[in-house]
Amino acid sequence: YGAMYVSNYTGLILTQLISILKGSPVTNTMLEVATSSNLWVNLFIMVLCAPVAEELIFRKLLIDRLAQYGEGVAVLFSGLMFGLFHGNLNQFVYAFVLGLCFGFIYVKTGNIRYTIGLHMLVNFLGSVLGVAILKWLGDDFLSIASDPAGMMSYMTGNFGKLIVYFIYIFLLLGVAIAGIILFIVNLKKIRFLPGMNTLPKRKTLFPQTVLNVGMALYMIVWIVIIIVQLLQ
Repeated sequence: YGAMYVSNYTGLILTQLISILKGSPVTNTMLEVATSSNLWVNLFIMVLCAPVAEELIFRKLLIDRLAQYGEGVAVLFSGLMFGLFHGNLNQFVYAFVLGLCFGFIYVKTGNIRYTIGLHMLVNFLGSVLGVAILKWLGDDFLSIASDPAGMMSYMTGNFGKLIVYFIYIFLLLGVAIAGIILFIVNLKKIRFLPGMNTLPKRKTLFPQTVLNVGMALYMIVWIVIIIVQLLQ
C-alpha cells in the first residue's frame, strides 16, 4: 500500500503535466467505470474475477517461465506487463509498482493464493469500499470540496458520514505510512536470486525477453492504447 500510494501520486503528477501540455484534462476511464457501475458488479468483476485471472496470468504463468533468467527479471517483466495491461497512464505507474510487489511475494513464497488474496483486498478497499463511501456521501460532497462555506453546511447534516469517511482515509494512510517505514527498514533484506539458465555470451537478456515477436507486439499494442487514451 505504501508503494502503491507513492507511485499513484507520481502517476497523477505525470498526467497533470500532460494535461497542461495538451490543454485539456486526461480522463481516467477506469475510475469513471468504477464510479458509474453497480457496486455488486464492481465486487464481482474487480474483487473476484480480475484478481484471480490477473494473478494467474501475470504472476504464475509469466513468472514461472521467466524465473529461469533470475527472480529480478521475472518480477520486473511481470510488473511491466501488468502495468501496461491497464491501458492508461493513470493506472500504469501504480499498477507497475504493485505488480513488482506481488511478483516479489510470489517468487519468494511460490504460493499464488497470497497475491490473489492481497490483490482482492486492494481492489476491494479502492474499487468497492471507497466508491461505496463516496456514493454514500453524495454528489454534494464532491461538489463542495473546495467551498469552505458549503463544507460547513454539509457537515451540519452529515457529520456521521464524514466521520466514517475520515476513518477510512486515515486507515489507508496509516497502512501506507507503515508500509513505507517497513520497506525502508527491511530494504537490505530484499534479494533476488539468479536464474538457472545462463545465456551464452553472444546472446543478451534484452533480445531474449523484449525483442521477440510476442513481447514486442504486446508492448507496442498497449503503449499505443495508452498514448491514444492520453490524447483523447
